[in-house]
Amino acid sequence: DYKDALGRDDRDVWILATEIEMGALNKLGVFEHDLTREEVKQRGCTVRPVPLILCYTAKWDLDTGAFIKAKARLCLQGIPAFMQRGKHFFQTRASTPDPATCRFLSAVLVGRKMHRIIFDIKNAYPTTNCEEYEKIPCLYPKGMQDLHMRGDTMLICFLIKVLYGNPSAGRRFAKARDKWATTFFNNNGWQCVRCRSDPCLMKMISPTCH
Repeated sequence: DYKDALGRDDRDVWILATEIEMGALNKLGVFEHDLTREEVKQRGCTVRPVPLILCYTAKWDLDTGAFIKAKARLCLQGIPAFMQRGKHFFQTRASTPDPATCRFLSAVLVGRKMHRIIFDIKNAYPTTNCEEYEKIPCLYPKGMQDLHMRGDTMLICFLIKVLYGNPSAGRRFAKARDKWATTFFNNNGWQCVRCRSDPCLMKMISPTCH
């Protein structure tokens, strides 16, 4: 965690990774910072604050073994000890691709000598809004709590978007992604429909019928 990272000889690398992660989340407006517990309660939110944790990984070049960069990821500690269904979260189910669909599409790709286009959505979960009843108070990670004080009072933050570690994060992101895709690709001559047999599979037809 962050407290451990500060005690390392290479702490500057991990501090930079932390600043990049926190900066990205703040730019997306994931949290409302530096509130007292009483200020959160005045908003009608009475659930117990959930601890945040910074998780670190080192990225290496697979061919040379050379160090590439340090990466930090801020997560909710969404385990039952800290988050309870019906209080901190509700529905969690999200559709996942059917393995048979994946095998079929791979066979079509090979048979037609097509190329697979792969991409990643940067900060996917934190770009997604929470429902009002999913907004919860959080405790800053260990090592950062001393940076968020008001006199002798330890301050907390208020989560207003989806974050990694939340049990309902996958469901909330999937619903937002699918809503965007079926809206964006049903305009300007595009057509987009979800398949009944596999809701994760969408058929898109361009204005030129490709």
